[in-house]
Amino acid sequence: MKIDLTENKGNGECIASEFPDDTLYTGTDKGTDEFKIFIKQKTLNEMDDHLMSDVLNELGGVMTGDYCINDESEKFIKIDGFIPALHTQASASRLTFTHDTWSHINTELETRFPGKKILGWYHSHPGHTVFFSNYDVFIQENFFNMEYMVAYVFDPTIKERGFFFWKENKTVKAKGFYIYETGDNIPVHNFITSYDNDVKEESLPSKELSFKDKILKYFPFVFAGLSVLILIILIYGIIQINAGKNNMKSLEMEIEILKRENEKLSEKVKEISLSKYLENFNETLTESKIKDKEDISLKDNASVKSADNKVNSGTSDTVSNKEIQDNREYVVKAGDTLERILISHNISREKLKDIMLKNSIKKSSDLKIGMVILLPKQ
Repeated sequence: MKIDLTENKGNGECIASEFPDDTLYTGTDKGTDEFKIFIKQKTLNEMDDHLMSDVLNELGGVMTGDYCINDESEKFIKIDGFIPALHTQASASRLTFTHDTWSHINTELETRFPGKKILGWYHSHPGHTVFFSNYDVFIQENFFNMEYMVAYVFDPTIKERGFFFWKENKTVKAKGFYIYETGDNIPVHNFITSYDNDVKEESLPSKELSFKDKILKYFPFVFAGLSVLILIILIYGIIQINAGKNNMKSLEMEIEILKRENEKLSEKVKEISLSKYLENFNETLTESKIKDKEDISLKDNASVKSADNKVNSGTSDTVSNKEIQDNREYVVKAGDTLERILISHNISREKLKDIMLKNSIKKSSDLKIGMVILLPKQ
């Protein structure tokens, strides 16, 4: 919202007046084309006191006085009062005048400064030095756009000050300004301006900063640096946490994949084991069948051989009926020995020689698988 403090943007109404007496110039050059700014010493001190009351947030207000013209038709302003801005929205780098702020300023102007003009505004730049920011330009163009309206900027942390005024429709920094009514024995604050002073060396205020002032000067920068560092640490921590979560998810996925592969491998091992078992079983079964066939073949051969032996030797004619009745036939099996045969048939060992004699067995090695021998009946 644009607020014009006067009825138009013209030159404004001037009052006839000469330059104040007893003035002190502070600046670099008294150029003839420079717009002259005069400020009462007491007013300057009180404005600076107000701006130093808070070095963490911007403060400000408006300056009051007269817009003048002398006999040489040279225009200038005389600042002899100010109205602190109340109900503002302030931070370390910005000051915003609210509707309540302007209402208070208008009331103060009518009651305390009747007949005076608002000559501009003043505000602090705590820890930011003296300059005109883009936001300051916006305020100047929209709220203090009369040709005589100026801006006063003060950095309370380093005690530096400066004025800005309109020149060729632009806001520029003044090379200097005049302090008047210095004869009231009111000492000028131990501040510096942003200019090289051209007064005598002994009248210059000291530019050396105290330890407290140095702390106040650099505190905002240190605070801002720490804030940025903390923010970076927090962001880095969040990134690391997210990376850890992603790594955990990747690890869980890898574990799940390994688990599935292990299950597949176990199934393959089971299949291989079963296949091997069946293969061994089949081999064993085949060997058993082959062995049984060999045993049967051996038995048949033994029977044939025994029969041939009996025929050839004519033993069938010599065997008596009594021997057939007293003995029984037994086919020798794999693993049989004469001792095992006696034990398995409950035959006394004393009859071993008779059995060997009856079967023409001279020694144990003569006993063959499939051989038919005669054993005494029990």
